[in-house]
Amino acid sequence: MPDKPTYWEIVHAYLQEGYRAWLAGDGASAKSVEDRMGLSLEQSLDFRKHLVGLDLIALAETRDDPDFRLLPPGIAFMDGSQTLEGLLALPVKAVQEAAPTPNEAQGVLRRWRDVTIEWGLKKGLDYVWENRLALWDSLVRTGQRWVPPLPPDMSA
Repeated sequence: MPDKPTYWEIVHAYLQEGYRAWLAGDGASAKSVEDRMGLSLEQSLDFRKHLVGLDLIALAETRDDPDFRLLPPGIAFMDGSQTLEGLLALPVKAVQEAAPTPNEAQGVLRRWRDVTIEWGLKKGLDYVWENRLALWDSLVRTGQRWVPPLPPDMSA
């Protein structure tokens, strides 16, 4: 009797397929994971529902959508990035232990959240501005041939 894949092997196969699809810009195929892991349709559905519950993937919303796609936490897991929630949680224990009162700890943690999100948005906007020509070009290449050239005030 052949060895059955472990829970982790199956979960990892779905995440790998989702990450492959995300990098390639196409849809993730549950069928390819089912075939590779030897899963029934019911087992595949169970694992996809489980991964949805963990906020790692989203299922197709229409018949034309791919089977599933990775959500940001799934992408972060696969590429080893820190999620925003994880980054915001980093100082929690240290602040709670060092603060003279719980209220002061909460105040510092609220400020940490505000500063971190504000800084992340600014850096993200800086990145978008620096790459605006490539981003606009990708919009045109997605089949929207009618999109005009980048406005002069954005291309300078």
